Amino acid sequence: MCSFKSILRSVTLIGTLVATLCASLFLYQAIAQSHVFLTTSSPGKTYTVSLAGSKDRPPIPAISHEVRFNVLKRTETFLSDNHLFSGDWLDPSFEVSYPQHNWVSENVLRFGRGEYFSNGSPHTLKVVNDTNEIIKYLKVTSDCMILLFDVQPKSTIELSVPKPRGNLKWVSVEGEYSERRSIKTYGVDFVIPSELIGPLNYYIYISTDGIRIESAQLEKYRGTK
Repeated sequence: MCSFKSILRSVTLIGTLVATLCASLFLYQAIAQSHVFLTTSSPGKTYTVSLAGSKDRPPIPAISHEVRFNVLKRTETFLSDNHLFSGDWLDPSFEVSYPQHNWVSENVLRFGRGEYFSNGSPHTLKVVNDTNEIIKYLKVTSDCMILLFDVQPKSTIELSVPKPRGNLKWVSVEGEYSERRSIKTYGVDFVIPSELIGPLNYYIYISTDGIRIESAQLEKYRGTK
């Protein structure tokens, strides 16, 4: 029979190993989250965006991966440590999902995959700020990810997004007003009929009453929340 001391040594050893593993995981995540892997500036140098975190999927299943972003407007801090992307070990990494980026205009930065735009004509997504306030930033997701900065009151920004790759098209938006009031995430799945031909149009309306995401050509999936 094992003595009490032997059992105690085994329990202590296991506890030490678990504590060491937890500390290593914590240290790995802390280092990964602080790592800046991309910095890009708008054509006129108004905005500089830096991405920090894990662009690749972590090697250890227990660890999630996350990307956050910071923005300078000229030389002043504009946005700090905002969430951009996250997933668990089974989800595709940021690098796989959004390997390329380009500035669509001085205040619009798009991340995505180039081949998604080469598969037929892109579709049009119009973002309408129907409020009297400046929207500090918006993050729009629709088979690509788009950051918009300083969206002016009563303005419309027209964006190109990839055509659907299946029978559903997801469109979502979140962001923040200039006074740091959040615009909570809202998304819609549209049903894409197999017989539908030609580019589609989507609209994101942001008003004092909330957000609406519409398409005159498509029905919304019944499971949308």
